[in-house]
Amino acid sequence: MGTRSMIWFDWAFGNLFLKKEYFGVLEGFLSELLQRKIIIKHIAESEREHEFIYYDKLDILVTVDDKEQAIIELQLLGQRDYYHRIKEGMNSTTEKCNKIKCYSNVQKAYLVNIIALDIGIGDDYVYHNFVGMNTGNILKLSAKQYNVLGKCIDGRFSPENYIIMLDTFDDVIKNPLAEWIFYLKRCKIKDDFTAKGFKKARQLLSRGNFTDEEIRQCERFADNYRVYNSEIYTALFKRLSERFNKDEKKLPLDEYSEEHKDAIFWFIEAGLSIEFVSDVTEVAREEIEKIWESGIEDEVEIVRLEAEREKLKAQNQKFRLLLQQAGITPENI
Repeated sequence: MGTRSMIWFDWAFGNLFLKKEYFGVLEGFLSELLQRKIIIKHIAESEREHEFIYYDKLDILVTVDDKEQAIIELQLLGQRDYYHRIKEGMNSTTEKCNKIKCYSNVQKAYLVNIIALDIGIGDDYVYHNFVGMNTGNILKLSAKQYNVLGKCIDGRFSPENYIIMLDTFDDVIKNPLAEWIFYLKRCKIKDDFTAKGFKKARQLLSRGNFTDEEIRQCERFADNYRVYNSEIYTALFKRLSERFNKDEKKLPLDEYSEEHKDAIFWFIEAGLSIEFVSDVTEVAREEIEKIWESGIEDEVEIVRLEAEREKLKAQNQKFRLLLQQAGITPENI
């Protein structure tokens, strides 16, 4: 069984997929992921938030099953850009709401995240609305991770959400979607793969179709991507090692300070895998999972209290407006 070397999907994402002749490739991928027939009508320009931070996003206007209009926001997240979004608390939900209002006929929205790292606690590599599509188990994320991945906490707007974690994929091919994820991770398509879009991909994205200069551009892009990710990972490793010196590593978990527990939670949230944090801190994976789940519960309570506070604030503003309309002021009470 042969295997064909392909151009790096991430490079094609920012350099080729805006061209109409490549729409069929993305249509195949999105059709396999959503299990719906996807026809692309328009793709907005790719975004890169900073020339030194690898981050790309496509806003895709599509027809679903030949009837409903929808917008699909497809974004790629590596270690560096994910870390920066976590650190800065970025949330594109409001921006997305405003953007979708520009499409008067849009009936539905989808958010697809392709992530080059393992986040949260889960046992799957692809999730729909944070539930594993293969295992049916929930992906446990922090509130900040929900925000970064497009979850709208206050309920104003919540598109259907898909998350693909490439590092978690075990290369086991169980279905056509797994064939696509194999390509996303390995830059290869096996000859017996039959997923939608691969016929077009073999025609357009095989390495043999590109000039030497285009291949060099792609390889430079891949090298920069690896360097950017390595810089963040190295910095996080150094900070984590400094927090847990050799003497502290020998302590039982219940003797760690809340500061150390908070540090473990933060480093997992920032994109370090549980296995990596466990190796550095010598805290068992099971105990780290307990810290993570406890931290999530605390965050949920904080979000609930903040929502209650905003609700009371809105009620007070409404009450003051009614008093003003009635001509009642503090001076004449």
